[in-house]
Amino acid sequence: MRTMIGVYFLGISIWTFLIYACDKQRAIQKGHRFSEKNLLCLTFVGGGIAAWVAGHLFHHKTRKWYFQLTWYLGMLLDLGLFYLMWRI
Repeated sequence: MRTMIGVYFLGISIWTFLIYACDKQRAIQKGHRFSEKNLLCLTFVGGGIAAWVAGHLFHHKTRKWYFQLTWYLGMLLDLGLFYLMWRI
């Protein structure tokens, strides 16, 4: 069970990081973007840490307060779930 949850978190983290990178590239090129709702949802389904890292690495969405708040809440959620996962 832990392995499956670990694989899920790894997968969603990689996916979240790549989506943020792609959205930043599309913003630079004025292309079709991912919706903010989708970016925020990825943060809450396990990509909180990856969203925070990608946001700061790519300087993407760092000025919007609700992204900052969502990143920190997502990281707390991720860390809490990691704790429960290894505690059980």
